[in-house]
Amino acid sequence: MSRNKEIQEQRVRQYFIDATREILKGEGLKAVNVRAVSERAGYSFATFRTPDLVQ
Repeated sequence: MSRNKEIQEQRVRQYFIDATREILKGEGLKAVNVRAVSERAGYSFATFRTPDLVQ
């Protein structure tokens, strides 16, 4: 994997982590779901389901 691809994947993961934290802080655990996190991170639900990002 190229270095640029690694950096991009790290950024996307961090966007999802940050989005999850924001939802947890603002709305609680029950509000955390794939669609809500994806939307908050600025990505579509399909992005989260990409095998490269799910390990």
